[in-house]
Amino acid sequence: IRARRPPPSVKGRPVNIMYVAQVGVRPPRFVFFGRRTKFLPESYRRFLENRLREAFGFRGVPLRLSFRDAPRTKP
Repeated sequence: IRARRPPPSVKGRPVNIMYVAQVGVRPPRFVFFGRRTKFLPESYRRFLENRLREAFGFRGVPLRLSFRDAPRTKP
């Protein structure tokens, strides 16, 4: 998805989505982890939801998406 349409930049810094996890069913719930996710515009969130529907056959199923900043790890 990122190769097709990368997330927008905010103040010159990119919003980085690292990974996504499905954490619930009925309705399916997905959590996106990354950096600066609170700055993702609603249009990009809808884009991600539509790509999930297209890729996994969730047509007509309500999806719940949430976005969290991933914990920082030190090497």
